[in-house]
Amino acid sequence: MAALGQKTPSFDNRILNDCVLIPRFHVCKVNARIEIDEDGKSVGKVAPESLLASEVTLLLKLKNLLVAGVPFGQRKLKVEEIRDIFDYAHRQLKALKLVNADRELIKNWPGKVADCFSLSAPVAPKSDEGGSAGRGPG
Repeated sequence: MAALGQKTPSFDNRILNDCVLIPRFHVCKVNARIEIDEDGKSVGKVAPESLLASEVTLLLKLKNLLVAGVPFGQRKLKVEEIRDIFDYAHRQLKALKLVNADRELIKNWPGKVADCFSLSAPVAPKSDEGGSAGRGPG
């Protein structure tokens, strides 16, 4: 115990968040996995069962998202709109090339998979054309 009665962090009492879906479980880090063929080489496809955490996170964000509605101001997304956005995320994932010509994984492939299920578009690096690096027009 510290002087103020606060517990000192240790392995036994570290802060663990509860799972959003099943509150009796704690949160853990789950990454997407790549399918491997018999030769031990990557196929270039993401294992569908490893996408559950990304899919659930996207669906929960879409469920809570408010959009501008014409007659009443803000509104929640409709089921058809959520389905369309979810299908779009999966189409982005299928179009993603995760291996190069030598069947080696590309650099930062987990980030590229996560970007498919992100609500915001990834920010492209600024080009240094015309000598106005980082400045707007004018």
